[in-house]
Amino acid sequence: MVGRDDKGRFVEGHSKTGGRKTRLDEDQFNKIWSKKFPQKRVEVILDKLGALAERGDLAAIKLVLEYLYGKPIQRNEVTGYEGGALEIVVTYENKPPTSEAA
Repeated sequence: MVGRDDKGRFVEGHSKTGGRKTRLDEDQFNKIWSKKFPQKRVEVILDKLGALAERGDLAAIKLVLEYLYGKPIQRNEVTGYEGGALEIVVTYENKPPTSEAA
């Protein structure tokens, strides 16, 4: 496999491991963004968003709250059958003990 070692792990410096974009990519995006949306234009857009929220537009209200306070934590409770305790069963395969080489 390309970009992986003999054990299948990504090699150091491999660019296809996912995660955050590089700082260079972010800087390029920010330059383009600031040309298309100068500060004055951003302020006009935010004014319109605020006006929509004040008029009761739920999508605008949600957007404003998520940016001001962050999305609420979504909690998922995991329970067993009919809401009872969750039962975890662990089964071990019978294998002969391995001898350690000295």
